[in-house]
Amino acid sequence: MGIRGGYHVLDFGGYNFTLGTGHKIPGIWEQVLAGADKPCILSGLVAGSAYMPDVWVNLTNKVTTFDTDVAGLHISIATNDTVTVTAAPALVAPTAPSANGTYYLVGTKNSSGFTYAWTALN
Repeated sequence: MGIRGGYHVLDFGGYNFTLGTGHKIPGIWEQVLAGADKPCILSGLVAGSAYMPDVWVNLTNKVTTFDTDVAGLHISIATNDTVTVTAAPALVAPTAPSANGTYYLVGTKNSSGFTYAWTALN
């Protein structure tokens, strides 16, 4: 039948998340699966009493969770309907090389996120 148009809204219902503490949101995993093949908007997210406006995100399927990083937050949605919000790892680019030449920044995925290094273009 194919994918039909539109986007998917994940509504956190105004739950006030404390960083690092998981909250059960009944049915959230099913909501994720229902729209996993469409662009996604997070709605109704409150973290530390700060309301986040609706925002487009890309969800990454990690088999037992769907994860995303947005606005300095890492959001993980688990199969048991637990949503955990933590501080996202900072992306810090290494200092550019001082030698003459052309370089490009290479990101390598590892268990803690990404590692970045300048690589010479030959």
